[in-house]
Amino acid sequence: MVWACLGTYNKTQLYFIESGTAISSGYYTENLTEPFIKDCILHLFPDAMKQKMIFHQDNTSSHIVKETLAYMKEHNIQIIISDE
Repeated sequence: MVWACLGTYNKTQLYFIESGTAISSGYYTENLTEPFIKDCILHLFPDAMKQKMIFHQDNTSSHIVKETLAYMKEHNIQIIISDE
């Protein structure tokens, strides 16, 4: 599996996830979301754009469980979750 983020002006590196890895809420936040917050936000979004950043996720279980949603809220990350 591959994970990445795209912004208006830039994109992140590709994050490769080993086949068979269980993507729990903990794995998702520790290995994907936290590095994104620490390393990618400044690269993707200039200061003025950072306030407008919205993280679009699908309905994968690790994206929508209470722990992940609480993490996003705690770090002031606006999210969109698919209705499907």
